[in-house]
Amino acid sequence: MKKEIIIMTKSAKINGFCVAGIDISNGKWIRLVSDDRSGEGAVSKSDLTFRNGTQAEIFDLAAVECTPAPTDVQSENYLYDKKYCWEKIRSMSDEEAFAKCPLSTSQFLFVNNERSLYDNEITGESLILAEIDHIIISIVNEHDQKKWRVNFEYKGHKYNNISVGDIVLRNRYENYGNYQIPGKHKAVFSLTGKYEKTGKYYKMLAQLF
Repeated sequence: MKKEIIIMTKSAKINGFCVAGIDISNGKWIRLVSDDRSGEGAVSKSDLTFRNGTQAEIFDLAAVECTPAPTDVQSENYLYDKKYCWEKIRSMSDEEAFAKCPLSTSQFLFVNNERSLYDNEITGESLILAEIDHIIISIVNEHDQKKWRVNFEYKGHKYNNISVGDIVLRNRYENYGNYQIPGKHKAVFSLTGKYEKTGKYYKMLAQLF
């Protein structure tokens, strides 16, 4: 089936991208996944390239041949067909895109204000647009690897040490340290699959607007 999707995230995932957006026909989230098991379903750069040779960007309205591929954790997953190029319909303004993607009204981001969930906390919802503030980006060294983390507040609750997949933020803040981002911002959060070493599912800041 062909879905017309407003692209809301294009974040880092292994050697590719995690791409998700809103089905313009019904306002529901769709996460586009590949059949690349070694990449945990990441979208490659070549698959992210439109027929006209340009690469899909945030707020593009794209037509994609795909079929539902939900998991218990990520009910929004759709497997895209690699035989067909993604087609860019048009670019949208942020106002137009956000009008199709309402903010979450939940008290918490994915059940609690921790950085992770256990099996008994999984609901199947793994994508949320929320408005956050008191944002601090931290670049740290973990096991000899550079990692990006974010602390913030949502509906009065503090969230700490959340992973950052937003490529723009990673490129903007490259040096080790802490960086405050003033004001309120909309953000897309994604829930990962299970991390086998801990048995937990982790929250990630996929896109900050």
